[in-house]
Amino acid sequence: MVTIEEKTEISTSEKDFIQRIWNSEFPAVSKLDENKELEFYLKKTTDHRYYFLKVDGKLAGWGFKFKRYSGTWFALALEREYQGKRLGSKLFNEIKKNETEINCWAIDENIHNKADGSLYRSPFDFLKANGMTPFENIRGHDGKLTAIKFKSS
Repeated sequence: MVTIEEKTEISTSEKDFIQRIWNSEFPAVSKLDENKELEFYLKKTTDHRYYFLKVDGKLAGWGFKFKRYSGTWFALALEREYQGKRLGSKLFNEIKKNETEINCWAIDENIHNKADGSLYRSPFDFLKANGMTPFENIRGHDGKLTAIKFKSS
């Protein structure tokens, strides 16, 4: 059974889950070393909504919707064993529900490794398949990674 729980506040154990999945599924260069880094990231945004995807009661993924730059943005990640099973689309559909427009930054190159040394796969195709439009002329760079802006179409 698949469920998605929406929250406006999260517990320490949920923050630990977010940090663990971030560090295992995103490129190693974006690793969050301590919960302080996650807190710093969260403080740069407002109107937080957290989404926890559970499969048979087990946490399987996480999503985050927030306000930044006078728009609504999101991020999401799934445990590796749940990727490729349309659960990311299910989570994304819940995140974008009730939004007329939603944005994200996404790494568009398959050149980075995850913490375990495996290749980080860009979410470019996933985002396009879920109705997001890439703006290839709008790029962000944080000193470690470059990303392209996507917007719901």
